[in-house]
Amino acid sequence: MSNYLFAIGERSKIDILKSKYSYSKEVTVTEISSNVSALTVEKIVETIFPGPLDSSNFSFYAKGFAINNEAKHMYLGKKGFKILFDNSDNFDLETLGNEWEGAFTLALWNSDRAFIKTDLYCMSTLLYFFERDIMVCSDSLYVLTKMREALGLECIIDKDVASAKSWVYSLGNSPLCENLVVKNIKLLLPGQHLSFDLKQFETTVSSVNIKQLLSVNFESYEEGLIQCYHTISSIIATFAKSPEFKIDFALSGGIDSRLILATCLKDKESMESIQVKTNSHPSRLEDFQVVSTLSEKFGFDINKQKDFTSFESKHSLRLNSVPNQVEWWLVSNLGLYDMLYLPKHYWNHPAFIDLGGHGAESVKGKYLWRNVDSLLKNVKDRVRFPVTKQIRKGLEPLNFQSSDRESLQFHHLSYTCAVHNSRFITRTNIALRPFLTKQLFGLSKSSISPHTHQYNYSPSVVHDLLIMLNPKLAAEPFAYGKKHISEAYIKNKDSFSKLEIRDPKIYEILGSVKDIANGPPNVFLELAKEFEIPVGSNVASILHLVQKAWEKLESSSLKPYFEEHYKSSMNKLSKSNAYMPDIGIPASKLSAILLGDL
Repeated sequence: MSNYLFAIGERSKIDILKSKYSYSKEVTVTEISSNVSALTVEKIVETIFPGPLDSSNFSFYAKGFAINNEAKHMYLGKKGFKILFDNSDNFDLETLGNEWEGAFTLALWNSDRAFIKTDLYCMSTLLYFFERDIMVCSDSLYVLTKMREALGLECIIDKDVASAKSWVYSLGNSPLCENLVVKNIKLLLPGQHLSFDLKQFETTVSSVNIKQLLSVNFESYEEGLIQCYHTISSIIATFAKSPEFKIDFALSGGIDSRLILATCLKDKESMESIQVKTNSHPSRLEDFQVVSTLSEKFGFDINKQKDFTSFESKHSLRLNSVPNQVEWWLVSNLGLYDMLYLPKHYWNHPAFIDLGGHGAESVKGKYLWRNVDSLLKNVKDRVRFPVTKQIRKGLEPLNFQSSDRESLQFHHLSYTCAVHNSRFITRTNIALRPFLTKQLFGLSKSSISPHTHQYNYSPSVVHDLLIMLNPKLAAEPFAYGKKHISEAYIKNKDSFSKLEIRDPKIYEILGSVKDIANGPPNVFLELAKEFEIPVGSNVASILHLVQKAWEKLESSSLKPYFEEHYKSSMNKLSKSNAYMPDIGIPASKLSAILLGDL
């Protein structure tokens, strides 16, 4: 997150935004007509011209990477998109890329209208606000508040959103609806895109029914399993066998990453480019023990650094230190995602690819066994009303009622899944999340699946794929007893051994990793300095924000909602060997109050 800013609208308003920054090559203003301009802010890459590019019939701005499973293509950065556009004709700008996966933001425009969209699952987070004559988009809530201030617009804390944000629950670590903690700044959802009339200066939010968007049509359940495996393995193999990439694979003791392991073990050539890592923190001991056992039995190394010196030299790779981790987090996640990840380093180009089992909750149907109403019954009294209000509001654009059986599942997919599983963008623009593919999700919700009414911990499409690929690996214990797959269930799937599993197909890669720069633009980090965070340890900096936010709440009606968060932050953050992402949640929630006026 915090990788870009895109604004389009009346020229004088665009000039105001540009003036917010001191002169920087990261900021580009492009004239579209006599009274319309576009502004972009991005990390500079020397190999490609900054700002928008022109195609034959339209102009565009792109950030990130896209996977086009139908064409068997991958588009890397602006150059990858330009190669596609220059070699094709007759694009429908409104529908172009609406079903592409990956993690990208794409703006396209001709003389009449601009379209701004992101990938199918909104892995590339798109936050936006619009006024009569301008639309502004970014993946940083903090940056957008600064743009509103520059335009003379209010930055007011939405108390309904803020009170709901105090909810301590996994769903509550991400937005509960389109509205964010700062009023008039919204979150773009899967199936949505923005359009901006360049003549009338009118913004429209267009939507496609998400359930229909993610539906698939397979001849049989078994054929669906094969197709899903083929897509997942092809995407992994494309990156693994490309000379431009190496893969870091995060393996835990759970089933999600184990399915990824089974996929990689199926293709020995791909495994040569993959480093298998696992979390050795004391809080993850059980996971570590399970992974250690698997490495011995199935013949792969864990946490063993491969020698990539020649690879790094060949691709001019450089591991950069994060200068101020708290400022970095502030522009990346404040007010948007509450788990407090503080990366120490990042590569200048995304040549080292993170591979993980993120997003499997949506496929396994973790929330399918209960609806929103059943969840809300268990929410504590103080926050029950605001949480109920926000979640139900979040269901409205999805066309679900809180009593619908699938309401919680699709709410999770549209909000938590999109924000939580895209946190890699803080460090790198490219990562692989194989579970977040239309085919796999669609199969899991299709009428041909035997698991459409499963309960928590019961078998799912993920279990069946694992058994199909490697029944011995499926039989190994997981980190938590409830998740073990029984011998009887595995034996019941003996027919899977007769299925014909095809070799992965290598996609064509358009563009180069060298054309993509990781990390936020320097001008964003300069904006973060306006917070005046004192120099010191990360803990001291976070506690400073907590104390500042708490003082701000002194006479506010929001104070009772955050009293426990304040006490928890002051207590837990001072303890040694604490796992910051978890214990930092209350501090993150409370600090979001600093984004606007009460």
